[in-house]
Amino acid sequence: MQVRRLVMAWCVAGTLGIAVPALALAAQATPKNATAKCTDGTFSTAKTHVGACSGHGGVATWYKEPKTRGPTRKSTRLTKRPTRQT
Repeated sequence: MQVRRLVMAWCVAGTLGIAVPALALAAQATPKNATAKCTDGTFSTAKTHVGACSGHGGVATWYKEPKTRGPTRKSTRLTKRPTRQT
């Protein structure tokens, strides 16, 4: 009877030893302003894709697209005229 209780206690302790750390990792909240999660588990608040999670192994998941700069403007520069050949 005592051996049975001891084995049961070890099983419960072993299960808790595995389950509790896994639950703690899953409960990690995503910051409000995070735009991506890096492959090492850290979060990025990069405004553009360029350089996001650099030094952290790259981006694992994008949460929201970084804001763009808005509509692009057409160039106001005049094009060159062809040169006359004489």
